[in-house]
Amino acid sequence: MTTNGATNGEVPEPSGDAVDCAPISDPALSKDASRRKPKKAELTFAILGCSLVFVIAVFFGLSWISSQVLSRLQFAQTVKVGMDIESLLSAVDRYAVNNGGAYPATLEVLVVPDEKGETYLKAQRQLPLDPWGNEYVYFAPGEGAPPRIVSYGRDGKPGGEGEDADIDSAKLRRD
Repeated sequence: MTTNGATNGEVPEPSGDAVDCAPISDPALSKDASRRKPKKAELTFAILGCSLVFVIAVFFGLSWISSQVLSRLQFAQTVKVGMDIESLLSAVDRYAVNNGGAYPATLEVLVVPDEKGETYLKAQRQLPLDPWGNEYVYFAPGEGAPPRIVSYGRDGKPGGEGEDADIDSAKLRRD
């Protein structure tokens, strides 16, 4: 006999204590709770939440990429100005050598063809413009001072910071 009074293979008789055998109705306690289908509103909310996270991530990614591109563009513009200024200074120096040490009064003479059809700026018929579409400013040499060529930057005005900063041949030659 077992402790509940049943013999081997027999069903014990009720002892008077009632046992509740009703099915579990609480979904949190049910084995099938994890298989419950989500409601349409829950799915919509989840999709919107994921979409919002994705849009924010894309926004920050594009912001970072655009800042990198803009800094590279600004660097490229500065390099172009430096190359243009060096080319113009070289042409001004060649002009002075060919004219007994006299420097030109303006840059325009550098693009006027000579009797052979050549210019001091390697066959260019126009003076280059800086990356912002402004003309380079030329200062003829003074007493003991070399010629200077300046780009006034994006705003085309003396002074400024960042892209509006001046790029001066005197500073380029010191660096």
